[in-house]
Parts: sequence; structure tokens; C-alpha cells
Amino acid sequence: MGGALAIALSRRGYAVTAIVSRTQKSAVDLAGKIPASPRALSISQLNLLPPSDLILITTPDTEIAGTAEKLDDLKIISAAKPVVLHTSGSLSSEILAPLKAAGFAVGSLHPLASISEPELGLKRFKDAYFCVEGDKKAQQIARQIAGELGGKAFSLETKFKPLYHAAAVMTSGHTTALFSVAVELLTKCGLSAGKAKNVLLPLLLGTAENLKKQSPAEALTGTFARVDVDAFERHIKLLAENADQNAIDIYLELARVSLKLAAEQGADKERIKSLREKITSCQ
Repeated sequence: MGGALAIALSRRGYAVTAIVSRTQKSAVDLAGKIPASPRALSISQLNLLPPSDLILITTPDTEIAGTAEKLDDLKIISAAKPVVLHTSGSLSSEILAPLKAAGFAVGSLHPLASISEPELGLKRFKDAYFCVEGDKKAQQIARQIAGELGGKAFSLETKFKPLYHAAAVMTSGHTTALFSVAVELLTKCGLSAGKAKNVLLPLLLGTAENLKKQSPAEALTGTFARVDVDAFERHIKLLAENADQNAIDIYLELARVSLKLAAEQGADKERIKSLREKITSCQ
């Protein structure tokens, strides 16, 4: 995420003056992708960080507090009092309390975008939503960043950051995990993993397109939208013969949620009751 933001912001006119990474080599590699050739520093060289109007902390969550303390200890940074934003989804700006107490404007900026490599940032940030919270000035800068990257900012109460992040994880990370289970099931049918992925991807993308225009209940299709008890029984029979218990448990838990969506769409109550009882009997 740090690399993606650095590259994307540099292409939107921001002067990226320094890249700090765990090792200098990784900092040098990233700095080489930014036209202005920013200073490349390892974390042990943080004392060489030049003055700046804005600092983004994009470390793992467990290292944010420690990084903030190190910044507060740097006289050149403390004197400049830049805006400091971290990019954690589950932590709020409260983790930067020592910097706030020292007079810094602090906040968090979390892009709701799936970034697996830095070069994807500019494309993925466009039209993405950015969760913003913190001090008034920090929020103002964070919203400006989101807008200049082509995204949209929104805010929520600080106490809800972990719940918000859980929703994000379920949408992205858990969907990826679920897709991997589906790919594995298709390999049991004789397809290679690569072929299985290619077969299922258009279905996944089509579902995402439906969700752009419809509510989850309206977008639901297939066995549970139809409340097809016979199809469910066929699924369970072959799952029991070919899949591990983990895949079966996932299928059954999501079956319950799918039935709830089907009920919202007015599916037959007796058939829903019958299928729910069958799901319970399998658990």
C-alpha cells in the first residue's frame, strides 16, 4: 500500500521526498519507480528523514505505534509538525495519540482497494472509496488525497474502525479465500487449477456487475434463490464424497445467509423452512 500510494501520488503532482522501508534495498527499488528520485532510507536511517508537510505511515498495524514514537523523537520532524496519516483499516487515529499530544495533526486514510503490487495503485484507487477519520486538518488532507487519486472519501466514528475493516476483509480477503475453495472443488472434477480459475472468474465478475445495480437479495441467483431442495441434497452428497469438512462447513454457513436473502425476495416460506431444516441436519 505504501508503494502504491507513493507512485500514485507522485504521478498526481505530489513531491515525494523520501521512502522509508524495512531495508534500504526495498526503499531503493521503490524510489526508482518515482520520477523525482526520492531519498531511499531503511528504518534504521529514520533520523535522515527530511522535513515534510505530510507523512504516511504504511507499516503493518503492529508497528504503527512504534513508528509514531520514533517520529516524535526526531527533532527535525517535531519542529515541522507535519500531518501524519496511517493507512490501517482496523486501527483509528487514536494509535497516533503521542503525536497528537505533541501538536501534530493526525488521522487515518484507508483505501478500500485491493492492491497486490505497487504499480496497481493508480488504476485501483480510481473510483475507490477511502475511509477517513482523525483531526479536522488531517481529515481535510486525507480527503484531498482521495479526490486527487480519483477516489471518494467517507468518514465514520473512530470506534467503528475495526467493524468497518471486518466488512472490508469479508468483501475482499474472504472472497478470495472462498474463490480458492471453489477452485479446489472444480479440481475434484478433473480440471486443472488454472482451468478452474478461468472457468469461475466470469461468474464472479458477473456477480460483481449484478451487485453494482442490485441489492444482495436481488442479485442472488442459483440454488438458494430458487430454494431448490433437490439440488442442495445433490451438492451435499458429492461434497461429502469429495471435499473436506472445511469446504462443507463454508457451504452450509453461506447457505443459511443465502436463504435469508431468498426470504427477503419473497421465496416460498414452507420451502425455505424445509431447506433450513436440511441444512441444520447436516451440521
